[in-house]
Amino acid sequence: MEQIGSFFWDSIVAFVLIFVLGLWYDTKKLDYFKKRGIKYVQPLPFVGNFWSVVMGRNSMMSAAQPLYEKLKSSKLGGVFIMRNPMIMVCDPELAKMVLTKDFSSNHDRGFPYDEKNDPMSANLVNIPGARWKNLRSKLNPTFSSGKLKQMFPLMKECSNNLSKILSEKADNGETLDLKEYLVRYCTDVIGTCAFGIECNSLVNANSEFYEMSRKVFQPSVLGSIRVALFANSKILVKLLPFKWLFPGVHRFFIDLMKETVHYRKTNSVERNDFVQLMMQLQKGDEAKTPENHPDEVLFTDNIMAAQAFVFFIAGLDSIANTVGFALHHMCLDTRIQEDLADEVISVLRNHEGQFTYEALKDMKMVDRVISEALRMYTPGGLLFRAVTSPKYIIPGTNITLEKGIRIMIPVQGFHYDPDIYPEPKKFNPDRFTEEEVAKRHPYAYMPFGEGPRVCIANRFALLESKLCLASLIKDFKFSVCPQTQIPLELETRSFSPTPKGGFYFKIEKRSL
Repeated sequence: MEQIGSFFWDSIVAFVLIFVLGLWYDTKKLDYFKKRGIKYVQPLPFVGNFWSVVMGRNSMMSAAQPLYEKLKSSKLGGVFIMRNPMIMVCDPELAKMVLTKDFSSNHDRGFPYDEKNDPMSANLVNIPGARWKNLRSKLNPTFSSGKLKQMFPLMKECSNNLSKILSEKADNGETLDLKEYLVRYCTDVIGTCAFGIECNSLVNANSEFYEMSRKVFQPSVLGSIRVALFANSKILVKLLPFKWLFPGVHRFFIDLMKETVHYRKTNSVERNDFVQLMMQLQKGDEAKTPENHPDEVLFTDNIMAAQAFVFFIAGLDSIANTVGFALHHMCLDTRIQEDLADEVISVLRNHEGQFTYEALKDMKMVDRVISEALRMYTPGGLLFRAVTSPKYIIPGTNITLEKGIRIMIPVQGFHYDPDIYPEPKKFNPDRFTEEEVAKRHPYAYMPFGEGPRVCIANRFALLESKLCLASLIKDFKFSVCPQTQIPLELETRSFSPTPKGGFYFKIEKRSL
């Protein structure tokens, strides 16, 4: 009995000792900003300034909003993700300096990257330094104006299919969750435009491409753990590589690339799409080796799969949600919806009743509505950069950051700042008339980032979003139903804004 009691108290003492040592180790780094005389938001031990994210109460972007508001008057300040110090830039002009003017000092995002053991991490978003620059230059031709025009008829076919499916629902007077159909539409667009594959997700909800999207975007405990590991150490995140987190998705994209390339080579198939470009790059890299070209990204099967994966991820949920959020707000303000319908129908009359690349460019209100949806629900509402030079002096200050320190730019903070956008919680597309845009700092609106690392597919995403919205508004009227969430609730475990429970609307055919 005495031995049990002794073991119990020894355990208590050991636990207290470990806790105290852990607390000391953690708080030792929490005085980073205090020592440098930088204004900061007081963190909690172990969890830093993002306790609500750890508890699942807030998304990262929502948790960053009050931090932005506390530091805004100083233009920048310090925050902590777990125990790691990070500079938050709260001024559009400083953001311009970090993202563009001083890009050579902050050219990496600092995201997990392990090409050998976690192939999917070797994508354009994560790859650092000279290798990123080389990869970006190789992939740029995919999203030229000429390529987008070639892709447009394929997009239009997908939007026509979406309208056909929804027409059946409107005939039956159904209330439906439009989120599911928007994701299927985006799946079909990416399948045909990027990979030359007819996914038919709108017809077949069990298509493999659609199943992959459900797996990747489903909030998970393991996904949250991976984020927490990365917040503490880029080394620790290697304990949970993507191929373990989503083994089915990892295998799917590896096999997809191998099978698609093999089929095209065997059958002499050529298409103007993403896969074809990568096949050309792979052929050009055949005589190269990593040893002789260390700053180049050579297009192996795994590298091709990684680029396909990130294109797939970036082009699904964010585009579907942008259109869904726009429709949600137009259900609450039917005046905007009717004005938009009038514009779409009027422009189409000048283009022989057909959606064309040129017709869509003439739909200025469509552009404003999508821009406002992206302002309120920004997919990339937080931008990250890591200092890559030996030291970086923040312009206009005497603050020196050492190599490896990360910089956070709270884009959503700018987008919801009442000094930049009066009544920021109100959906108002007129914020994006030419006159209003000219009044604002250009870096006060960054839905796709800015600088050399701006999203490579931003024009593709805007084209797809505008076509989808314009097609739907031309054919249908959307209105609230008993299942419509007012106010709209967002998922707290998703990094980018995602509706909790979908987008429920009543849908009726529009009389032309």
